[in-house]
Amino acid sequence: HFEFKQKDLDCDIYGANLHKWMMAPIGTGFLYVKKEKIKKIWPLFPALNPQGDDIRKFEHIGTHPDYLELAIGEALAFHHGIGGKRKEERMRYLRNYWAKAVDKLPGVKILTSYDPEQSCGIGTFTVENMDLGKLVQVLFKKHKIYIITVGVPSFDLEGENITGIRVTPSIYTTLRELDVFIEAVSYYVKHGLPS
Repeated sequence: HFEFKQKDLDCDIYGANLHKWMMAPIGTGFLYVKKEKIKKIWPLFPALNPQGDDIRKFEHIGTHPDYLELAIGEALAFHHGIGGKRKEERMRYLRNYWAKAVDKLPGVKILTSYDPEQSCGIGTFTVENMDLGKLVQVLFKKHKIYIITVGVPSFDLEGENITGIRVTPSIYTTLRELDVFIEAVSYYVKHGLPS
């Protein structure tokens, strides 16, 4: 969730989904290929000129609903209406809101950096001596909070992955919704999970 321009990346190939940051329908995305690299890459589906240098040779993806592509324009207009920088600031604000509250709880460790150069809206945390998978299940069943467990790479020499809970609010997430999350996590950290 960082605002940037493709030219800032100085890359040969760049692809991304559009359903997360741009809030377009699931199944939409884009592909950028540097002009001089297009000819060397074969498309996944047959094209009129598979060895040509026209980027459109990658557009055919088989039969799919047209409304997905038609909605991309509206999603982009919505994104530009809000502004990428404002979106980034909102996402970081929401992440810091819940993370700084949960970080104060005993045994909780935030695994995501607070440094704005390294992170934005997504945050991951762990809880000592707690079954994180069960916590995720309880939060969903009892509070309708949807989060997931993830493996986070360890950057020490041991090389073991750390299991954490990933929290991904969106721009429309309210502070009250985050308060419900914070209150629920606080309760289970202090009182334990139901048996």
